[in-house]
Amino acid sequence: MAVIEAHSLISSPSVQAEAIDYTKGMCDSFPSYADLCKQYVDTLAPMVFRMLAQYLQPDMVCTELGMCKPAPAKPFVTLTAALLGRARSAAGGSSQ
Repeated sequence: MAVIEAHSLISSPSVQAEAIDYTKGMCDSFPSYADLCKQYVDTLAPMVFRMLAQYLQPDMVCTELGMCKPAPAKPFVTLTAALLGRARSAAGGSSQ
C-alpha cells in the first residue's frame, strides 16, 4: 500500500513542482554555484521522476524486500536474454 501511495505522489505534477522548487531553494545555499545547480535541477528532475515512477512498482519492491516471491520470468524475456548471452559469448570468444 505504501509503495502505491509513493508512486502516486511521485507521479503527481504538483508534488514534482514542489520538490523541484524546494531543491532549487537548496541551490541558493551555494551562491557560487546556484545558477548551475538550478540548471541541473531543471535538466535532471524530469528524468529522476520518470526513473522513480518506473522502478517504484509494488511487485518489484515487495520482491526486493523478500516479502514476495519473484514473478515467473516471461518466456520472451528469458529467450531474449539467452540469445543475447550467446551472442556476447560468441563475440567474446572470437576476439580472443
